[in-house]
Amino acid sequence: MAVAVERVTREVKKMDVWIANLGETNGVKTNIQKGQRPVIVMSNNIGNKYSPVVMVVPLSAQTQKGNLPTHVLLDKDKCGFDRHSVALFEQMRVLDKKDLACKVASIPHEYESSLNSTYKVVAGIN
Repeated sequence: MAVAVERVTREVKKMDVWIANLGETNGVKTNIQKGQRPVIVMSNNIGNKYSPVVMVVPLSAQTQKGNLPTHVLLDKDKCGFDRHSVALFEQMRVLDKKDLACKVASIPHEYESSLNSTYKVVAGIN
């Protein structure tokens, strides 16, 4: 059986920061990030080129959430953000590219190592 692979037209790259629709929780109080939020794309660029979905990590401006091994602090000035932020790897998820509203930044190269290392911690890869 032959499977046709179509290129998904939206250009999304690893380490891009997008505003994304993370959905709602229907009024239920929860600690899960929801609504329109910034996210970092963590899926690889080959998958990003051909797949209709991407792996993302939500960001929060609540930097006092605790220094967990699943968190990476991001400096607002280095990243071009309005506020200091924390990447919440424990809330990593798959999103349809249709849920990505607009690209707002790209994470500077100096953060790639710590973001990739934290990704491995969450996935249990060492």
